[in-house]
Amino acid sequence: MSRHTICQAIVLHQHPVGDIHGELTLLTADHGLIRATAHGIRGQKSSLRSKCQTYSLITAYLFEDSQKQRFKLSDAEVIADYFA
Repeated sequence: MSRHTICQAIVLHQHPVGDIHGELTLLTADHGLIRATAHGIRGQKSSLRSKCQTYSLITAYLFEDSQKQRFKLSDAEVIADYFA
């Protein structure tokens, strides 16, 4: 079974973790509601910063750590933006 997953997700919330990292709450069709760590997302030069705005529909490239039961967002592509 592969530990890499590609799925469409809606970014519901972004919570800061440390200085430049963040934890995203994502709604996916395959896994339901998940939390994924995005390393460096809050940095000034991060490519994920603009891609993972709240209420964006994205193609999420996730890595699943089965021992820690956590997801890590490694990359994202914006499909559509739905700003409130």
